Amino acid sequence: MSVFNGEALLAPTLDSVLSQSYDYLEFIIVDDASTDNTSRILQQYIQRDKRIIVLKNEKNIGLTKSLNIGLKQAKGSFIARIDCGDNWIKEKIERQVKYIQNYPDIVLLGCQAYVSDKKRNKTWRSNLPAKDIDIRHALLNGINPFIHSSVIFRRGNLYDERFYRSQDHELWSRLSFQGKLGNLEECLVLYNVDFFSMSFKNRAEQIYLKKVIYQNYISRINNSKDANLSIPRDKGYFVRSSRLFGRIYSFAFAKSNNVLVRKMIIMCGLILCPRVLATLITYKIETKIGALRYKSKITAY
Repeated sequence: MSVFNGEALLAPTLDSVLSQSYDYLEFIIVDDASTDNTSRILQQYIQRDKRIIVLKNEKNIGLTKSLNIGLKQAKGSFIARIDCGDNWIKEKIERQVKYIQNYPDIVLLGCQAYVSDKKRNKTWRSNLPAKDIDIRHALLNGINPFIHSSVIFRRGNLYDERFYRSQDHELWSRLSFQGKLGNLEECLVLYNVDFFSMSFKNRAEQIYLKKVIYQNYISRINNSKDANLSIPRDKGYFVRSSRLFGRIYSFAFAKSNNVLVRKMIIMCGLILCPRVLATLITYKIETKIGALRYKSKITAY
């Protein structure tokens, strides 16, 4: 886990990991130069459980690089990811380890999740594809078929540090060429959604990065190198347009539970941010063409 200023949500996440029925784990936490009480909370937990390993960055370097720091320190055969604010059901790791040991050709295994709000009320249940072939069709359609805090995969894989957002989607697309993929039908994760989180506020950048990820994925299907696309820096892409759309996108989800109202607000945001709209349209066209053109090439691993 990587955490930055997560004091408000940190303790329940730590408790859910440390109370797992599967005992043989090390809990590597990268503190990305937090300025709140995160470090103090982590030190308190270290005194209580020696399975915790805390690595503290001297300066804030972002999620992707922080995760790789933790991955390079890991000694276990499998990696399980969790984000601050999310919780695991007690048997989560045990069930996934048993499954992946029984099916050694699985390289990436997730599960279903209950999505919760800030008060940890369950709002809805995920319905992600479970079978390998269905997951591959989701990737071909540009859909991320895994919840980040649900996955378990084999040690030795790192995130691509060029992708400061959507790094999980990029890794899943690469792992799909190494073996089988799966999602357990059980809900073993309580996934916390904060509509004003960075993932919502930076939706415009995510759209562009997903476009890059998808083009690289199609290139690999054709056994060629990654597409030669530039990857924007945090503050170098869209500038005002990106920030404006991010605020509108977050507002749409935070202020309304009505799907139609949300779509109308988001559409207004897209009209106000034409560059974001153009990127989204081209991305949707590429995924539609890719899904039709390469469907025959997508078979179970």
